[in-house]
Amino acid sequence: DVTTVFQALVACGWMQASTGVPLRDVQETLAEAALWGRRWSCGDWSLPYTALRSLQLLTGRSDASRIAAELTDGASVGSSEDAVQRANRTFTLIAFYLLDRHDEAYAECQGIDALPADTHASGLLTSEHCLFKGLTLAALCMRVEGRERARLRRRLAQEHARMRRWAHSGPVNFEHQELLLQAELERSAGRSIAAHYLYSRARDRADAGGFVHHGAIIRERHAELCIEVGLVSDSESLLRDAALGFDAWGAHVKATLLRRRMAE
Repeated sequence: DVTTVFQALVACGWMQASTGVPLRDVQETLAEAALWGRRWSCGDWSLPYTALRSLQLLTGRSDASRIAAELTDGASVGSSEDAVQRANRTFTLIAFYLLDRHDEAYAECQGIDALPADTHASGLLTSEHCLFKGLTLAALCMRVEGRERARLRRRLAQEHARMRRWAHSGPVNFEHQELLLQAELERSAGRSIAAHYLYSRARDRADAGGFVHHGAIIRERHAELCIEVGLVSDSESLLRDAALGFDAWGAHVKATLLRRRMAE
């Protein structure tokens, strides 16, 4: 029925986002879902709107978001199902994290109920939620010391343990993400050599699996570590490659931010 088609389009858009499909294609899929849902009066047709607005922050491309904005003008919020709301908020979390708005990303984490320990990775954007929540916690760790850092590291360790379980059953999809979060744990504990090795392994696994967006993220995080330990030339090379990766993914706003950072 028409509702099934609508739900399939939304799920397709979320799946595209988690596998590194160019963001332009993700936006077009979600905009089509919004148009289809409105045309056939699906009860939760406004759901793609939040995702489109978040993606616009990364791509700078407003046409798909404008379509959804026009459709959702004055519309009520759609489904209140936890999984759907988590998926939508995860898009916002991703955008805020990548744009270095870590406090806002953390607020999104706080606004999403914690995933049950036995959550399966096949849920809507479940692994992306886990990854970007972990990365947000890792970024905040580097800003604090003492008990607050220990508290954030414990929460980061929980996300890493969840990802490690998924990586055990699905290494192609999740091993590079698990290695990245492990690298963040080592880095936040001051173990730079171990973190350097883990970032390199995570990068190789992401590249082998074709996860362009994750490869770019890993390179950016690795570059920051290189700056911390005085490897300036390595950091510059990693940031250049990260910017190219974000451009290939379609996150042109993020790529521009990295190039500005390199120019400073």
